[in-house]
Amino acid sequence: MKLALVLAGGGTVGIAYHTGVLLALRDELGLSADDVDLVVGTSAGSVVGAYLRSGMEPDEVVAQVLGTEHGSGAAADPLPRVLDWMRGGPGAWARRGLGTAWVAGRALSSRWPVAFPVPAPPTALRRSFPAGLAAMAQSKERLRRDLGCSWPSRPLWLTTVDLVSGRRVVLGRHPCRLSLPDAVRASCAIPVLFPPVRMGRRLLVDGGVRSMAHLDLVAEAGVRAVIASLPLSYDPKAPPPRTQALVRRPGSRTLAREVAVARQAGASVLLIRPDAEVVRIQGSNMLRVDDLHRVVDVAYRSTRRRLAGRDRFVVDVRRRMAA
Repeated sequence: MKLALVLAGGGTVGIAYHTGVLLALRDELGLSADDVDLVVGTSAGSVVGAYLRSGMEPDEVVAQVLGTEHGSGAAADPLPRVLDWMRGGPGAWARRGLGTAWVAGRALSSRWPVAFPVPAPPTALRRSFPAGLAAMAQSKERLRRDLGCSWPSRPLWLTTVDLVSGRRVVLGRHPCRLSLPDAVRASCAIPVLFPPVRMGRRLLVDGGVRSMAHLDLVAEAGVRAVIASLPLSYDPKAPPPRTQALVRRPGSRTLAREVAVARQAGASVLLIRPDAEVVRIQGSNMLRVDDLHRVVDVAYRSTRRRLAGRDRFVVDVRRRMAA
């Protein structure tokens, strides 16, 4: 494989950021979806990656995912109606609270160096103690309508974490039992907020629990160059204010280790990260739906400036793409 595109997590704001980055890659490098040999998507990145692999170009992704007007696209459709579950009364609150607490605890334990497997809760127990403060019914319908159920013919890897084993599960790397829309939902199932997606004995949640990008996966694919879009990181050459940088720093440490793995495998890695201006426009609520086109615009301008530079990573990625 020549080129891998890694699309990290980042909520609805991350979806907007990815589309701005993709537009800049097209205009500055002449990069189209057909040029990408492998797409690795996590959470928000799984949404954009699935739309790309469905045959859409970046400008079509902007129109389809964000809509031509605020609130008209897929990013706005599945907004969680977090308070709906409160209508069931104290008993329902307590049952959902217990189910959600179990999911939260398992998600946290999956970050430990050693994963501790536990039996999957029986179906009857999960129904009695449902997890998640919001449903994903709207997003499920929208994804099925837009993507169909079949996986694309070209490689698309979507990252999740299994609450039962505590391990990473990469959907699409091997034949997958889930439909493409359900795989996207699993990769986006933020613990506490959304319920896990069941696959056999596995209970799958957002891959961002383990890593924002899972960039180390490209090492086993044998790619020559990697371009990673990272909405929740930041550019160390143009950092945001200290408080915002501290919030984003833990994920950046994991990213640094993954980049080292990819480079040791012989890949050139180009990281596209928000600068201080982009972080300011992104704001602190990564699940909002207002002003997303402004995020697209600022991500586009920032990425074009990054790609116009002549540092060794940009030059090396250009060279390897042309090889």
